[in-house]
Amino acid sequence: MRPRNSSRAIALDPGFPRAHYYLGITYLLDEGQSKTSEALEEFKLEVAANPDEFFANYYLGVVYNFQRQWDLAITFCKRLRSYNPIILIHTFSWARLIRN
Repeated sequence: MRPRNSSRAIALDPGFPRAHYYLGITYLLDEGQSKTSEALEEFKLEVAANPDEFFANYYLGVVYNFQRQWDLAITFCKRLRSYNPIILIHTFSWARLIRN
C-alpha cells in the first residue's frame, strides 16, 4: 500500500482502527529513515485514538529511537512491558533501553 492510498483511506474514515499505524508503517517501509517525521506523526495519531494499540506504541518508540530521543523511546519501551514482556526479550534495542 502506498502512502497516497493510505491517505485516501484515512480521509474516508479517519477513525478506522490502525489506519494511521498502517500509513506510518508504509512511510517507514517505502521511504525508510527519510520519512521518520511523517511516520512519527501517524503513530502519534494512532496512539491518541487507540492508546492500547501495541504496534503503534512499539513503532512510536522505534522512531524516537531512530531520532535519538532516548527519553521518549524509553517511555514507550516501558509502556510496552505491560503488554507482553516476552516480545521485548527478543528485541535487543528495547532490552538495552530497559536495562539502562
